[in-house]
Amino acid sequence: MKYNLSVITQFSWSSDFLKKQLKFLFGDLFNITCHSASSNPIIPIFNADLILLHEPSALVKMQKYIKCDCPLILMRRTITSEALLKLKKLPPLTKACVINVTDYMAHETMTNIYQLGIKNIELIPWAPDSHRPMPNTDIWLSHRMYDFLPKTDKQIIILGSRVITSDVIMDVLSYFNIDSKTTDKIFKKYTSIVPNFLKGVNALHENNKSLSAQWNLLFDNINQAVAIISSQNHINSFNIHFSKLIPSNENIDTINDLISFRPQLNIINTEKEIDNELIEVIGKKYILNLNYLDLDNKKLGKILRLEPYNQIVNMHQNIHKKIIGDGHIAKYNFEDIIGEDISIKRVKQLGKKFAQSNFPVLIYGESGTGKELIASSIHNNSNRKEMPFLAVNCAGIPDNLLESEFFGYEGSSFTGAKKSGSVGLFEKAHGGTLFLDEISELPYPLQGKLLRAIQEKEIRKIGSTQTISVDVRIIAATNKNLELLVENGLFRNDLYFRLNVFSLSLPPLRKRNNDIKLLCNYFIKQKNQLATNSFFDFAKKYNWPGNIRELQNIIDYMSVVCDGPLDIKCLPDYILKKEILNSSLDKKNLFYIVLKSIKECKDNSKSTGRRYLSSYISSYYSKISESSIRKILSELEAKDLVIIKKGRNGCELTDKGIKYIDTYKLQ
Repeated sequence: MKYNLSVITQFSWSSDFLKKQLKFLFGDLFNITCHSASSNPIIPIFNADLILLHEPSALVKMQKYIKCDCPLILMRRTITSEALLKLKKLPPLTKACVINVTDYMAHETMTNIYQLGIKNIELIPWAPDSHRPMPNTDIWLSHRMYDFLPKTDKQIIILGSRVITSDVIMDVLSYFNIDSKTTDKIFKKYTSIVPNFLKGVNALHENNKSLSAQWNLLFDNINQAVAIISSQNHINSFNIHFSKLIPSNENIDTINDLISFRPQLNIINTEKEIDNELIEVIGKKYILNLNYLDLDNKKLGKILRLEPYNQIVNMHQNIHKKIIGDGHIAKYNFEDIIGEDISIKRVKQLGKKFAQSNFPVLIYGESGTGKELIASSIHNNSNRKEMPFLAVNCAGIPDNLLESEFFGYEGSSFTGAKKSGSVGLFEKAHGGTLFLDEISELPYPLQGKLLRAIQEKEIRKIGSTQTISVDVRIIAATNKNLELLVENGLFRNDLYFRLNVFSLSLPPLRKRNNDIKLLCNYFIKQKNQLATNSFFDFAKKYNWPGNIRELQNIIDYMSVVCDGPLDIKCLPDYILKKEILNSSLDKKNLFYIVLKSIKECKDNSKSTGRRYLSSYISSYYSKISESSIRKILSELEAKDLVIIKKGRNGCELTDKGIKYIDTYKLQ
């Protein structure tokens, strides 16, 4: 279909060259008619789709002859590349008169020349309707030899007819929605006649091609099926992903065509926008969105987007990992749990079974028995192992901050809150596991909110009215008797039973007698150390109130303090001061303890009398009576290790006694 393009000019001769110029540029794209205000008779315009106006004064006469309702574009024009070359040859400071048929057009030509960078000559516009004398200049610049030009000896440079500007061409092509291929051809012709110095024209053409290529690249690289729908429900374009949803041998022109092949997409046959609708097409789930394309409050059409559901799930999981950051991972597995005792083997066996479900797990055990290690192992053997594992000590967070830590808060929802708000532990652990250590220390009011989060699988941030769905497995741990706390009203009965679906009881180290040497060797080997038999004897007899954590800490300490193999001589002071040490000390070791105590008392200007030594050793090492001290001191004096003074002067070490302390090792 050819569109009708009408041109209004002031003079008939203008119509001739403008029609010729438009034919050169647009070819047979339009039916072009010209209408001159000076013709007789004036031909009315009846069926134009678009009108181009040569210059404003022509419209005054022609307005009553326009018999159709269509847009009108004022043509802006510029000089040709040939005219520009003539102007560049003019000497600097040349004074020239710019002549045209109207004052408006003379000023327009002068402006064109200056815009093209010719600024080293002085230009004065003039036309017959300027109502002023023709200026006295070196040369005249005119587009043709007009009839009104007087005879002169001055040099006259004929610039030739001007061409319409690129923005006018773009307005015409855009109005008729001319395809990009035809537009490219038109601009190639146009750039052959306009000055190369006019960078904007070439740049516009090249940018147009570049943007088109970029758009196609972007369109096809979006990981969604995308289609652009016109305001008349025609499918203007779609990307490669969308093409996979329609038969390859079918032409899809409208949304009705699309729906006939894919009835599941019938929901797009609506004037309303659609947000995040889950549908299934060709056995695959998609999230569908249909949104208007607006420009200056005018609806130009719609964009249809279908994104694979599994792609959105994966994206959300990846984003979630980035939000919570690195470090929220379970470090341990059941293989890291060392022990051959039947009790710990039973724990590992049950833990592996519990890992296969999503029910809560309640772990009982004294401090240092490895509750977090078990929780971490359960997570790493579950189907949540790729998702976050967050461990929190309920006793380590102040009561007034626990709720915000658990559930997060909206920005500025309370004094001291961040303006950006905060993500809580439940959101951070979404899809994974939340390990709540020392659950017994959770304040009673918060226990109800925790119960709701576990039961309903949703939370509400502080300061928010919206609920957030969360998928979190809870593993809780305690070193207290929760049943007794429930009886005493300190722990919610309903929360206890919600947590106690699966329970594990970790044995204390003192009840894993066969594992003590195994664990000692493991930690000692990590330090590239050896140990004396006396240390292993001590380890078997010691009660280990701090369990495995205490054992590891003691070996860490001794590996730094001991110069050779780990020996009980290097045990921490709090161990040496315990009564248990007596059971592992023979007489020689007792000699060492007494001699060491005498030195410590002397160094601190304390008494070394029998009574004070008895009190000192009982306080810092092991209980011992004053009579036992008297007997040991007598033996030490006989061995020339101490000198016993009379009265309250106590005793002091001999050189031999000092050397004994420095060289003797506890056996």
